[in-house]
Amino acid sequence: MAKKTKEKVDLLGTIELLVLNAVTRLDEAYGASVFESILEVYPPISVGSVYTTLERLTWKGYLTGEMGAPEPVRGGRARKYYQVTALGQKVLAATHDTIDAARSIERPARALIGAPATPGERRR
Repeated sequence: MAKKTKEKVDLLGTIELLVLNAVTRLDEAYGASVFESILEVYPPISVGSVYTTLERLTWKGYLTGEMGAPEPVRGGRARKYYQVTALGQKVLAATHDTIDAARSIERPARALIGAPATPGERRR
């Protein structure tokens, strides 16, 4: 019988995960909108780290970026709009699956070593 092997997929870091999730959720994902979306759930993030991460995710092929039309409100500058690629969706799903798997074994593993079920609980 042939052995099934899973294809190796890179997993995202915390900020990459936050940025990719935000781009997925937003109708118009550009730097400032991604930053504001993340700021609602993860206040310690800096705007610079969001822009750097957008560029890194684009370089990795997880996002595409397209320049919009120049806008008078922005002094004639254009926004760069981002979309998640098929590869980005695959990596995002793999990261979520790994997080779910880790959560599913956390409680039994903690019980095995006699630790509280969640980090915030006290031992009895």
